[in-house]
Amino acid sequence: MDANLTPEDQTLPKTAVLIDSTSFPVEALDILFSILSQYGDLTVKRAFGNWARPELRPWAERLAVYSIVPAQRFDYPQDCAPDVDITIEALDLLTDRQIKAFALATGNGALGRLATRLREAGATVFGFAQPPASLGPFRAACSYFWSTDDLFALRESDDFTPNPSEEDVIQPLWDSKTEVVSQQPPSEADISRFKELLTQAVTENEGEDGWALLSSVGSSIKALWPGFNPSDLGYKGLKNLVEDARDIVRINTVSPCRVRLLDDFS
Repeated sequence: MDANLTPEDQTLPKTAVLIDSTSFPVEALDILFSILSQYGDLTVKRAFGNWARPELRPWAERLAVYSIVPAQRFDYPQDCAPDVDITIEALDLLTDRQIKAFALATGNGALGRLATRLREAGATVFGFAQPPASLGPFRAACSYFWSTDDLFALRESDDFTPNPSEEDVIQPLWDSKTEVVSQQPPSEADISRFKELLTQAVTENEGEDGWALLSSVGSSIKALWPGFNPSDLGYKGLKNLVEDARDIVRINTVSPCRVRLLDDFS
């Protein structure tokens, strides 16, 4: 995490938060907003993405919690994804002198030129990006910068109390605690199908260390099996169901919850 930033005690600058939801992890939103709320009046909040895509379903609850306006971005061939829309939105807001700061959250680090332009106009730029993009020009162009590794480290520290609750962040929308757990034992076919999709989902979402975020795994399973719900298999939540699949995976329940295939352990 760059710079020693001290929160202002007086009037906070009006800040625009612009998020590339297609490349920035939804699991990092709580700590991102916890940080930004100390340094700015978060006046404008936009998240850009194609909201028809199933992998963006976990964003729905976070959009409501933080009053983020979803901006629809259709998928076009040879397009620059939400980068262009974020740039246009930021430059439009720059003409309004009441916006004094911009928070740019991206996964690919392609907003370096935009960050430079905003700073040239006198605005403060808070940057957020995933590795390896966090090591590129975007980092240097921002006034202050946090990688997603920084965010997750802060989130796990004793000083951070997430709001809303941490469990809400790692549970997909369809994994509700209020749902009635089925009283009928799950069929062997359903259990077999779940384990097959669990293996596939972990493989698709695992990082270089072999671990995959539980929320990402759940979203992948839901995309492959739209009717899937842990309660139908007799479990209160996805975490409980994954914990019982110990013959194929191991789960690390330290937030954010992560899953790893058993075969990956040496």
